[in-house]
Amino acid sequence: MIPTCSKVDGFNPGALPTSGPSRYLEELNANPAAEGKNVYVIWSKFDEVAGGECIVWGKVTCRIPGQRGEVIKSSIEWGHMALRDKTGPDIIKWL
Repeated sequence: MIPTCSKVDGFNPGALPTSGPSRYLEELNANPAAEGKNVYVIWSKFDEVAGGECIVWGKVTCRIPGQRGEVIKSSIEWGHMALRDKTGPDIIKWL
């Protein structure tokens, strides 16, 4: 669809249950090493880009293996761009 969703090196979670994630996501999720000392996630159940409460084939794809914590935004005003632009206070708490 768009370059960020390539089946090889993008964030494609899989179009069908049998297709699986992109090679990039598969390798990233299979790697037991953490991406950093402290990994946190902020996601929204109303993200219009990730869609469907970030659930693809029964799995929340917004989570990162080994994460230490997460903030879930669960009201309609927390769309994709709001996550990008308004989560500074959440990030500051982790720093």
